[in-house]
Amino acid sequence: MPPINVLHGASMRVLQRVGSTRPPGPLGWPSLEFVRSNGGGRHRFDDPLGSDSEYTVLYAAEERRDCFAETLDQYRVTFDEIAALVDRLPPDQQLDEEEFESLLARPIPEVYFERKRLASFAILGMPPFLDVRLSATDTADALSVDPHLAPVLGALGLRRLTPSDLVSGDRRLTQAVSRWSYEREFGGIAFNGSHTPHDSECWALFSGRTEILSVGSAASIDRHDPDLLAVARRFNLIVPESPPLLDSA
Repeated sequence: MPPINVLHGASMRVLQRVGSTRPPGPLGWPSLEFVRSNGGGRHRFDDPLGSDSEYTVLYAAEERRDCFAETLDQYRVTFDEIAALVDRLPPDQQLDEEEFESLLARPIPEVYFERKRLASFAILGMPPFLDVRLSATDTADALSVDPHLAPVLGALGLRRLTPSDLVSGDRRLTQAVSRWSYEREFGGIAFNGSHTPHDSECWALFSGRTEILSVGSAASIDRHDPDLLAVARRFNLIVPESPPLLDSA
């Protein structure tokens, strides 16, 4: 099998994560019981075994903007919503691009600011990470001829893997690569984010394989954070003003 790209220097980095305030907190791995009871993980590099999952995954990035992009994407307007809006417009109504975008704008729900926190951490030790970034062409070449992944690639109609395949949204492929990595005792996966694939450093950490150390305290999401505002503009999302404080008098 050709060589694969492996990273050992993740412990030198401080990573960012936008996580939930719900237990186990913004830096806590989801519990296996929770994942199994929900039929398995739904994210990019989760264990594909569903109710038989053996590990959970903590996602992080080097830049806040990538954390915001991954967690705000769910609020963007969908193709179905765009089609429904177009159908409701009178046939003779002409809108310029700016007017049309204003109709498609969506507010970030207040619950996002209530339940999300921005936290920083470092990885302890030097666990190996499988490198599947676009620059890691050796990894794609090696996985293309791996006999354990061949059935998955064949079922997906792929003759071979390219680096861009590993940025795709096809969970069948990315989760199969995750499982392959876990079984070979990697601590996780280094990958490019889907929203800025050529300019992002993201990480999927496997529970039981990687230990982390919190850096500072988790903080509320700042509505004026320039990275948040930049992502909101790109996604045509509206950052709501802070709700007024209730008068306790």
